[in-house]
Amino acid sequence: MLLKPLCRKPWLRLAHKHIFFTCAFAFPCYFLRMSKRASLSDQRPMGRVENYTNAFLASSGLLLFMSFFVLAAAFGWVVAIAVALVADRAILTVAALKARR
Repeated sequence: MLLKPLCRKPWLRLAHKHIFFTCAFAFPCYFLRMSKRASLSDQRPMGRVENYTNAFLASSGLLLFMSFFVLAAAFGWVVAIAVALVADRAILTVAALKARR
């Protein structure tokens, strides 16, 4: 047996094999065991988290470039530029609305 049994109930033995999450009997025992644990705030102190803003901006820029490239390849440059202008106007409008508040 590769996995450590989550529950010692004999009718749940099937749940400890490779079909753990497909077995209907595994869920009650798993959630019962998880409910007995301490909350996350009791387990370890909270600290600062990593700043992933630059990674998000870089991957978003790459995704936008790829989407505009696909638009240009499929429908032509006019459609890609039109979609980019509409997206730019929407971003500027949202920014202006947030600045008013």
